Amino acid sequence: MRGTSVLVALMATVLAISVLRLDAAVDKPILPTVTDDE
Repeated sequence: MRGTSVLVALMATVLAISVLRLDAAVDKPILPTVTDDE
């Protein structure tokens, strides 16, 4: 069970970092981008 919690923590950290990176790279809210696409 300990290994699973470590894995979950790692996944959460990676997810948070990737989301932050995406946010910084795009530097725009998602909704306006979606409406622009249509």
